[in-house]
Amino acid sequence: MEQNLAGGKGRCGALYIEATLSLSFFMFAMFTLLSVIQISYTQARMAAALDSAAKEIAEYTHIYYATGMAETFGGSDGASSNLFNDVADFLEGLGGNVGAVSEDLGQFLTEIGAAVRGDSLSQWLQSAAGKGLTKKLLEKNMVSRAGDTAQAFQKRNHITSMNLDGSKFLEDGGSDVFMRVNYDIQVIRLLQLDITLHMSHCAYARAWK
Repeated sequence: MEQNLAGGKGRCGALYIEATLSLSFFMFAMFTLLSVIQISYTQARMAAALDSAAKEIAEYTHIYYATGMAETFGGSDGASSNLFNDVADFLEGLGGNVGAVSEDLGQFLTEIGAAVRGDSLSQWLQSAAGKGLTKKLLEKNMVSRAGDTAQAFQKRNHITSMNLDGSKFLEDGGSDVFMRVNYDIQVIRLLQLDITLHMSHCAYARAWK
C-alpha cells in the first residue's frame, strides 16, 4: 500500500515537471513567434512610411523649381557659392593665425573652411531641409489610425535611435530624392538576453520639375 502511494506521488511529481517544462517551452515559442511578427510588421510600416514620404517630397519640390529658388541659390558660381567661399577664406585664415597658439584648434578651423569651399547655400539648405521635411512626413505616415502618434508608434514597437543619415536631396543640382532611415528595434528581454536589431530602409523618387 505504501509502495503504491509512493509510486503515485512519484508519477504525479514527474507529470508536474513535464507540464512545467512543456508550458515553458510553449510560452517561449509563442513569445518568439509574436516577436518575429511584430518586428516584421514594424519593418513593413517603416518601409511604407518612408516610401510615401519620398514621393510626397518629390511632389513638394515642384514649388522649389516653380518659384525660381533653384536658379537663385543654386550653381557653383552663384552668389551663395561665393558667400561660402568667403567664409572658407576667413576660416582658413583664422585657422592659420590660431595655429600659432593652438595647433589643434587652428587645424580644426582650417578643416572646417576647406569643407565648405565650393559649396552653395542651396546644397546646404537642400540637405538640411530635405532631412527635416522627410522626418516630419515619415512620422506622419507612421500613424495608421486616429488618435495615434509617431512617438506612440515608436514606443509601442520598441524603436530607438532613428535617424536619416545617408539621405540625399537634389544633390549636385540633380532631381534625385534618395531617402534612408536607420533605426534600432530593442527586442524585449527574455532569458536575460539583451538583443538590439539594426534596421535600414531606402526610398527613391524623382523630383517634379
